[in-house]
Amino acid sequence: MRSLENNIEKNVSDKSEKLSILLRYCTGAARNAIKSCVSMDSALGYQTARTLLEDRFGHPYKIATAHLNQVIRGPPLKPNDQRGLQSFADQLRDFQNAEESIGYLDEMNSTNNLRSVVNRRPFHLKVKWLEVADNIQESGQRPGIHRVSQFVCAKARSGQVKR
Repeated sequence: MRSLENNIEKNVSDKSEKLSILLRYCTGAARNAIKSCVSMDSALGYQTARTLLEDRFGHPYKIATAHLNQVIRGPPLKPNDQRGLQSFADQLRDFQNAEESIGYLDEMNSTNNLRSVVNRRPFHLKVKWLEVADNIQESGQRPGIHRVSQFVCAKARSGQVKR
């Protein structure tokens, strides 16, 4: 919705064109939800489409859950998969940014969710993470998702797959 506001709302004044652009960039379930709006008056159709998208896909909890599922339910990484590790690091960074912006980061920091993220990593990185997490806890802090994300990003950046 922010992308819509930044790229369409501010730059296009014609409601018919806004609806056309919105329909062009939506796919799957989002496109199906708004395709009937084309037959409406353009101003009403555009506003209805926005409302439908907001109701169906824009609730912060739904966004948080979708991001969370992507990060914790993906396949485990293989020991020599540098590309997979970099992709996972990108997912974690995207997740963290999205969750911070909508205010659901506390949900991710639950023990079960963090364990699921850690369990997706290759064994050698799980072992290294346990050492890092222990140091964090010894300093009186909790090893939250931002620390996990920093760790994975650093390992991906350094090319540290199976060593």
